[in-house]
Amino acid sequence: MKKWLIGFVLMGMIHAYADDLSQGIAYAKKGEMGKAVKLWKKSCDSGKNAACFNLGVVYDRGDGVKQNYDLATKYYVPACNKGHVDACMNLGVIYFNGRGREKNNDLAEIYYTRACNGDNYNACYNLGLLYLTNTIKSEDYQKTLELYEKSCNANIAMACSDLGTLYDESKSIQDYIKAKKFYTKACNLGYPPGCYNLGNMYYFAKGVKQDFGMAKKVFETGCSIKSATACLNLGIIYAKGQDVPQDNTEAKRFFQKSCDLGYQKGCDYVKRL
Repeated sequence: MKKWLIGFVLMGMIHAYADDLSQGIAYAKKGEMGKAVKLWKKSCDSGKNAACFNLGVVYDRGDGVKQNYDLATKYYVPACNKGHVDACMNLGVIYFNGRGREKNNDLAEIYYTRACNGDNYNACYNLGLLYLTNTIKSEDYQKTLELYEKSCNANIAMACSDLGTLYDESKSIQDYIKAKKFYTKACNLGYPPGCYNLGNMYYFAKGVKQDFGMAKKVFETGCSIKSATACLNLGIIYAKGQDVPQDNTEAKRFFQKSCDLGYQKGCDYVKRL
């Protein structure tokens, strides 16, 4: 899936492990990746899972070396086997997305599960997404709901927003009260789609009384954190004068912001005014 850990293990390791690892970290901070890789290989060979993880990340990203998913996997596996949950998470991503190999959901499930059980909540979200892609036709969302909620409780905003979407749009479990709850949390966590979807609940009276003023307030929040669709809807509110004085200048300003954020509809609305 789109989420994967890309940072180095830079914090909390210097005093906990041997010099090769800590010296490699120091070189990485200075951008001297060749020296860092050499030291981390030595540390990994001596059994330090953090060094193996760092090597996996370097080859996964192609950071200072040629990108190589086979080598990334080679180094993630021993780190994961020794309990490095972020390495397990990244292995799940490699197999789920088929990076450098055929997509393999069975292996992705194994690695995501190990990471999730180790309280990597991004992995819990990814595992929920994997189950969702496998069950969307049957609308059996129980596993996905449990995993998304676990992630949302850990403040993974995307999980909160996607929970809201499931309760908003899936007929078999539709519950606007829950949808609003999870959209609200996602928006409060600064996740633009959460604000956009919450605003739409007020705009279209989905489980709440129609309230253009509240919709405007939420869309303003979404637009301020670069939700192109929230900016567009703000423009529509001003163009139609919905609970605000009709104002084409303001409407055009928000349409333009939506356009600038890469939303073609925003560009189209600018041309209409």
